[in-house]
Amino acid sequence: MFLLFKRTMLVGLVTLFLGCDKLPSASVANTKFLLVNTEKLFQVAVPDYMSKATNLSEEASLQYQNLLKELYLVVLHEPADEFQEAFQNIGMYEDSISLLDNYTNVQYEAITDEMEIASDVVRKSAKINGLPAQIIAFDADVEGIDVPITYYYTIYQGSKNIYLMLSWTLKSRRTTYLPIMEKMSKSFRLMTDFQ
Repeated sequence: MFLLFKRTMLVGLVTLFLGCDKLPSASVANTKFLLVNTEKLFQVAVPDYMSKATNLSEEASLQYQNLLKELYLVVLHEPADEFQEAFQNIGMYEDSISLLDNYTNVQYEAITDEMEIASDVVRKSAKINGLPAQIIAFDADVEGIDVPITYYYTIYQGSKNIYLMLSWTLKSRRTTYLPIMEKMSKSFRLMTDFQ
């Protein structure tokens, strides 16, 4: 899964530079959000100006983008027990910390392996719609990309699956889109909540 993350980010970064330089104003208050769901697993509120994508990650459960605004969203999921077993088998699972912390650490290591962190890393625990979650936000420089990128990702632990929501934009657009990325993150809800 962490190799999947690397591929997802590189595909997304290539896509990132197809947009234009003009940035229309955006705010959470002025943005209309649509609820989208996938595979009867979860739903997320996505700005109505984002459209479904197919080129950000082959393994994504859900992916949306806006090339003009240069805002991207990918959600991945995998069975929690398979992650735990695989990493226990290779001796990389720390029994002294939670599954969520283990998964977050693996994802963070995958990120820092491919990027140079260009800001303080904000990492915090949260409870989002009843799910334990970890949120990580940072800016990074990526080899071959001339401008820094702002990343905001959230990992949620469900009873069966672990979910990774990745969103990113240009660092120059951080002030505009970070509140949007936060709202998308906080809107994540398992479909079992509605059954």
